[in-house]
Amino acid sequence: MEVFSPELQYRQADGKVIDFAQLRRDVVRQITTMHSGDTTFIRESLECVGDQATELYRQDVWYEVKAFLIIRRRWKVARRVRRIWRKTSQQWRVTEVDVLDEQITSRWGLF
Repeated sequence: MEVFSPELQYRQADGKVIDFAQLRRDVVRQITTMHSGDTTFIRESLECVGDQATELYRQDVWYEVKAFLIIRRRWKVARRVRRIWRKTSQQWRVTEVDVLDEQITSRWGLF
């Protein structure tokens, strides 16, 4: 969460905009319920002009939760994202996130 500015505006794939505090709550909730997970991303482009940088990337995430020790649910999220970075007096911080495209799939299984 340290890369995000306290003034963050995060536009989800459905168009809803959340702030830094809501993003932090969402991430904490996901991490506390997660049994395992992984993420990768590929930067498609990075354009820097003055104190601002615009990054486009693709991200693949999967995470899994367990229930009753034998049931699991696994989610896969594939998204394309635009991030705006701004240089502050101390460091570069993400001030805007726009999820351009997102596909989520999930499945249940037994251990």
